[in-house]
Amino acid sequence: MKKFIITLILLALLAASVSASDETVALSKIANTIPGWEFGVTSVSALSDKEKMALGGARPTIPGSNDNILYMPRAPLFAESFDWRDHNGVTSVKNQGSCGSCWAFSATGVIESKILIDEGKTVDLSEQHLVSRCCDAGTCGGGWPDEALKYSRDVGIPDEACYPYEARTTNCETCENWDSIGWKIKDVVYIAPTTDSYKFALKEYGPLSVVISVPEDWFYYRGGKYEPTYSGKLGWANHAVVLVGWDDTDGAWIVKNSWGKGWGNEGYAMVKYGVIEQYNYAYAVTGITEHGEHNGEWVTPVDVWASSEYGTHHKHDAVNAIDDDTATHWFSDCADQDPCITFDMGHVVESSYIRIAMFRLDVPATFDVEVSTNGRDWHTVLNDAHVTDAEKMVSFSCECRGRYYRISDIQGPRGYNSVSEFDVECVECNGIIMTLRYDVMTESIPISKDLIELVIEENGITRLLWRN
Repeated sequence: MKKFIITLILLALLAASVSASDETVALSKIANTIPGWEFGVTSVSALSDKEKMALGGARPTIPGSNDNILYMPRAPLFAESFDWRDHNGVTSVKNQGSCGSCWAFSATGVIESKILIDEGKTVDLSEQHLVSRCCDAGTCGGGWPDEALKYSRDVGIPDEACYPYEARTTNCETCENWDSIGWKIKDVVYIAPTTDSYKFALKEYGPLSVVISVPEDWFYYRGGKYEPTYSGKLGWANHAVVLVGWDDTDGAWIVKNSWGKGWGNEGYAMVKYGVIEQYNYAYAVTGITEHGEHNGEWVTPVDVWASSEYGTHHKHDAVNAIDDDTATHWFSDCADQDPCITFDMGHVVESSYIRIAMFRLDVPATFDVEVSTNGRDWHTVLNDAHVTDAEKMVSFSCECRGRYYRISDIQGPRGYNSVSEFDVECVECNGIIMTLRYDVMTESIPISKDLIELVIEENGITRLLWRN
């Protein structure tokens, strides 16, 4: 047993010696290239080639014909320098550890920045949720930053407290209510690979997710304007970072890495213009749609009715959509050309979110949401809302005021239309709205063109009716 332990110690010392030797050789080779920037030992420089390659796990996607691409053919005059750190637009530097999750950190980094810029809130999003099997954008073995951003658009990402980082690929072991507290973005925009386009997108949207190459010398970067000089055994566009600013004086971009503060200048680097633009991999977040937090109370409607119901045995009645059971559902009749289902909250409520669940055979589904205070005058609050997951509550931002909520223009894969469950987050549940309606009764009562009707309603209930 003693010999075995001694052998293990000797092997560990040998490995450390080899690692230190490799580090010394690499430093010598970088010095011979006279890079023009500061280099030396960092928090990642002693890693083996295999470990270093694992850190660069980005698998970027070139934008397709259906993707939104921002291009600036005639750029406006830009300031000589700009840095989102000076405008409270960048969250703290993180450390991805020994996991090829740079793509996840780059995605969460730009979303966190967008939340900070648009909402004024500092949020720490869960990279582990993206790396786990909750999301199909990637694993610790690498992934797609643009797909992670699209996941945030379509599904949402919870915060770090919901699913703390483990630096390994895991099953979907996130907190129970993650789908109702996730942060969602409006959309992803691909940025054309030009210096002016990058500058414009930075000012227009905030920090960008970009992909660069990480040759051997990148692991030894300590400061100054970086330009690759020594590739070693590593290279090409395989590492995702966050682009936060520029400086024309140095002719360089400012990027935030995800290797902790022991690398670069406290986790940041200056990268020479052209090094990043040579790759067509830059992505921006256009806005935030879900705020990741719900301050109100989820309230189930008191009544419901639909344009049609399938069958005569009450198995698919509209009431199934408010029975707090996602396994039951309302079905429209297959002949219903304009299916809709209307929910009555009982009185006017101030809402910030709604939630809806769909039957498993009727997703993906799109629909509109209309709101009314009196059941007659409607206005649309959501257009083409999209649900892809079946029999689970999916929330949508809906800051509106109304008593009646109508789900209409439902489109799914079948001739039937369905809703499994619906409720509203009520921020102010005791709202009262008074409506005064004045009608000349010419058409309804043609015998008198002078008959006038005056109606006063409270929360859609007639309190006073007067006719001359």
